[in-house]
Formats: sequence, structure tokens, C-alpha cells
Amino acid sequence: MKYYFAPLEGITGYIYRNAHASCFPGMDRYYSPFLVPHQNRDFDTREKNDILPEHNQGYTLIPQILTNRSEDFLRLSAALARYGYREINLNLGCPSGTVVTRGKGSGFLTNPDALDRFLSEVCSDFEHLHLKLSVKTRIGWESAEEWPRASGDAGSRLPGARRGSGRNGTAGKLPRTAAGRILCINLRRAKCTNSQPPLQGVV
Repeated sequence: MKYYFAPLEGITGYIYRNAHASCFPGMDRYYSPFLVPHQNRDFDTREKNDILPEHNQGYTLIPQILTNRSEDFLRLSAALARYGYREINLNLGCPSGTVVTRGKGSGFLTNPDALDRFLSEVCSDFEHLHLKLSVKTRIGWESAEEWPRASGDAGSRLPGARRGSGRNGTAGKLPRTAAGRILCINLRRAKCTNSQPPLQGVV
């Protein structure tokens, strides 16, 4: 079993992560608070400080991006790759109202056709860039019953499930049928398949 440290915006920056890793070693990986693509730059000062390799020594950090535009995701991923990162995480789990109303985070789940196009474009480019994609997602917008369609439309490419639906946030439990299928599955070099690997870890 692997243990992954989920991010909390404004709390789990690199100073917190370094302190946590020092006091409680053994976490398999940490995820950064989400990065948002900017118009004329890759990172602001706070974001750059948070992902600099020299600020994240002694543990594995996976940067997370929040966007619904594949071109922005790919541009920011390329910038992160220049710092040596080989895996990027897509945020499909944030239930914040200001995020959801823009069709981002868990709000992206309300448009499965657009999500499938997004993932297809990202997977195609990631294969050429030799990057890995992982996804933090809810199992549906209204309820867990939406998961079969979401996983089918996206080719079962939605790992890192969070309990609850997009509308209800963290309320509710993650059904066992969904957990065994989607929790903590990495998209190894964008080789997206419909397989159902065993549970590998918890976030």
C-alpha cells in the first residue's frame, strides 16, 4: 500500500511539506496545491518557490494543474518538465463554487465530451514528451452512478478518486466498486487503457 499526501490550498506549501516529511517520513509522494496557468508567464513568485526542486528535497513531489484548456495544461506541463518533473496531476476534484462555475475542477465532470477531448489531446502530447499523467477526480457530478459513463468516455483515465460527488463535495463515501477500479492508477506515459488494476494506494 502506498500513501499519497493530498494538497490543501494555502496550507501544504513547500515549507509545510518539508516539515511534514522531516517529522513523519515515509510518505510515498506529495501533491502540490494546484497551479493555475497564467496569460503571460508560467508561474508567479509563490508558485515558482513552491515547485523549485531545491525547495522539495528528500521526497517526491507531483505538481498539480487546474484548468479545462488542454493547450494551457500542456504549456504549463512543459514548463514543469524543464524543472525535471516527469509526472503531472490534473485536478478534477476541486468542488469550490468559484472553480466549478468556470467548468474547472469537479465542474469539468459536467462536460464529459469536452473532458474526453482534453484527455485525448493531453495524452497524445504527453506520449511524445515522455511525461506521465495522473488525475485527482470525483466519481461524478451528481452521484457515483455517473462513474461508468465518465470512465468509459475518458477511457478509464481518471485515477486518484476523491470521495463524494462534485456537487456534494467531500460528503459521502467512495463506493467499493469504484475504488477498486480507479483509485491511484497512474497513466504510464499516457498508455491509457480500460484495464482495472488493483488498488495501489490511498490519498
